[in-house]
Amino acid sequence: MRSALFSPEDKANLLRPRTNATKLPYPFKPAPQGNVELGAKAKAALGAHIEAFEERLSENDSPGIREMLIDDARVVYDAELKACGEESEDAFLLYLLRPVRKKDDNKFSDDTEWFDPVVDFYDDASYEILCHEPLSAAAFKTFAAHVSTYPGCAAKQTADAKRKFKGAKVALSREGSAASRASTRWKLTPDQAAAKTFYDVRVDAVGVPPAGEHDGVGMPAPIFRRRPTALERVLGPEAAETEKTPERNLGFQYDYDETPPGSDDMFAPPPKDIDWQERGYFM
Repeated sequence: MRSALFSPEDKANLLRPRTNATKLPYPFKPAPQGNVELGAKAKAALGAHIEAFEERLSENDSPGIREMLIDDARVVYDAELKACGEESEDAFLLYLLRPVRKKDDNKFSDDTEWFDPVVDFYDDASYEILCHEPLSAAAFKTFAAHVSTYPGCAAKQTADAKRKFKGAKVALSREGSAASRASTRWKLTPDQAAAKTFYDVRVDAVGVPPAGEHDGVGMPAPIFRRRPTALERVLGPEAAETEKTPERNLGFQYDYDETPPGSDDMFAPPPKDIDWQERGYFM
């Protein structure tokens, strides 16, 4: 469901740096859907955690996303901003390039890049406990979903030595605090709004899909793409339209611009209106 809400163009834009911190349209950690009821005690604990989080969010001394990254990830983060030509001090990323896979893993092409949410690369020291009320599993998921709608913010579940007491610790970012103060939400594109409407209609008609087939409505993760050129990194995906890369002709003796209109099949039969004898072929 995450991927269905965003077109390939939308996902490409999500990978580019942002300078205006706004609340995200969907959480990175989707909340439970369907008939999930919280008891009175769980609701009270959830409310206490949300209140503590939002109070801390209103303060202006949280570190930036970059400062909370582990050292290796910070190097990649800086390199990606530089590659995109972004020099603003307010610029930040929501996704970060995944480390290169081992060479013996032939499942993915060398031309493919995978991006995970930037919060997946945070140092554990970036998290702090804001509330000591225990949280049930469902209550924690609801809390984590709320937290992850703010850019650069994330929650982890905690437990004591006997793994009985379960609470939460939170990483709060300067960008998340800015989004909270701005009180604005990321505006959906018409296509994204239409996709969400279609989803809601289907849920009303047939119900929420089983958990094993559906991970909830959320930001896409991970995102993968073809490795972009240097020009595409700076100008965005629209740069590909300005550079026409010649296609390889895999056997047919005619130019690709002579392929039948509307065809995306490189093995389509050649057009019949070509004078092959004039081209030196005798049939």
